[in-house]
Order: sequence, then structure tokens, then C-alpha cells
Amino acid sequence: MRYGFPWIILAILLCLPAYLSAQSLETLLERYAGENAAGYVEPLITAFGSSLNSGLFYRARVERKGLHINFRLNGMAARFSEKQRHYTASTESFFVPPREVTTPTIIGEPQGAVLTGAGGAVYVFPGGYNLSSLPLVVPTVTVGNVMGTELVGRYFSTNAFQDIGKVKLLGVGFRHSLSQYVSSPLDISLGFAYHTFEIGDIFTNKLTTLQLVVGKSFSFLDVYAGGGYESSVANVKYTFTATEEPRTIELRVHGKNRFRMLVGFNLNLLIFHLNLDYNVGYQQIVNVGFGIGL
Repeated sequence: MRYGFPWIILAILLCLPAYLSAQSLETLLERYAGENAAGYVEPLITAFGSSLNSGLFYRARVERKGLHINFRLNGMAARFSEKQRHYTASTESFFVPPREVTTPTIIGEPQGAVLTGAGGAVYVFPGGYNLSSLPLVVPTVTVGNVMGTELVGRYFSTNAFQDIGKVKLLGVGFRHSLSQYVSSPLDISLGFAYHTFEIGDIFTNKLTTLQLVVGKSFSFLDVYAGGGYESSVANVKYTFTATEEPRTIELRVHGKNRFRMLVGFNLNLLIFHLNLDYNVGYQQIVNVGFGIGL
């Protein structure tokens, strides 16, 4: 049976497995010496990238000038596909004879593939966290407007979880109105954002996104649609322990998220704002945001 990602970080940033201290990310990775680890963690890196590149705005309109401040909590859910749950891995060089096998990725089933080699040697691939989705909750602040431009910021840092290490998120970005330069019945804006997301000394994820948004604003309703390009690259560092002499492994893993399309709406209720959008790309994302501001 599959289960979702348990929530553990104060319900305001993100979630990691509640059992992480018992079967940590490093514990799972330490059985892999190289490229196997890249394929193993890629679905998680793609999901983090797709999710954190969501929820950066809740309408297409950007006023040319005037005070605009909005504090939001964005909840995102990345749904994992069946093909993300397995990949083809190879035994390490010390196992004879060399073999390839289909085994779970980090979001797949808890039990990995088991192979028997020469002399009765047994090679056990690590299983995964058995996730059907990756939900995140992220705080977002928007401030504007100067010459049709608003700034977007995200930040969170905690040392509360000793077995994980420091968890830190930093995101900065902007949106600029393009419709101010042309005569158009629609609002058009272009935005860019950059994030870094860290989990202890093991995982550092760097994300970028460029998104074009078109929409229309009414008194209590905003509708918008758009698309964009994005990237997600992670540096992963851990200790390989399957040999007599442990060694440090450092990997650079690219997420598979590249392009997205989205459609959504926002309700304006005095100073309260509630938006929902659906993002379609390599990873499908549902984003819900609740904000307070002008």
C-alpha cells in the first residue's frame, strides 16, 4: 500500500519522511558508488524542482506603481507517475558477475531487488520511501510595485531535526508587466525565480524558472494561464560504505523537469486571496495558495 509524504516541519515549509532517522537518505544512498545513485534519487529532485518552481504568483496583472504587499502560504502536491517508481540499476564492480536489474527508485517500494552472485554472494539494492506524491508547504512574500515590477521572496531555515541536519530554503525572483508597453485587453507578465534548497550536508538543490503569464483581472476574480522553462540541479554528497574502505561520493544530478503549462484562478475577498492552479509538465503539480495583503 502506498502512502503520502508525512509532514514534519511546522506545517510551513516542507516534509520529509517521519522515519528519516531510522532509514535516512544517506543510509539508502551509501550502497551506491556512482551513477546508480543518480538514477535512484532523480525522481525526488525532479519533484522538488517542479514544486518549488510553482506558486510564485497568483495572477498575471502587475500594476505599474503603488504599494503591493502579499504574504502567502502555498501548498503544492507533485504526483509521481508509475515510471518514476523504478529504474534500471547495475551491481557495483565488486559483485561478480556484473548484472543489471529493475529496482525501485527512492520513491518506489520499500523492498529493493536482490541478486545472488558467484560463491553465494548476495547483492541487495535499497528500496524507497513508497511515495505516491510529494506535498510541500512554502511561505511566499510578494512586494511591489515599481515601474511595473514586483519582487518575490521565500526563506526558511531550521536546525530542529538533529538526524537530518540543517534544512534551508532561499528563493528570490521578480515579475515584470509586459502589457504596460502594448495596448492589450489582457494582462501579460514575465517572471524569473531562483531557489536553493538544502538538507544537511547531503543534498543541495538549485532551481531556476522563467515563466510567461497571461490573464484578466476582475473585481473579485483573476484568471490566468501561462507556461515556462525550468531547471533543477542537485549536488548530492554521501559516504559509500559497501567496500572495506569507505569513500566520499559526490554527484551532480539533473531533474527531468524542463517545460510547463499552467492554468488557474484567484479569488479576492477584501484583503484575503485564495488561488488554485494546475501545472502540466514532466511532473504534474497542483498548487493552492492562501494570502493576506494589498
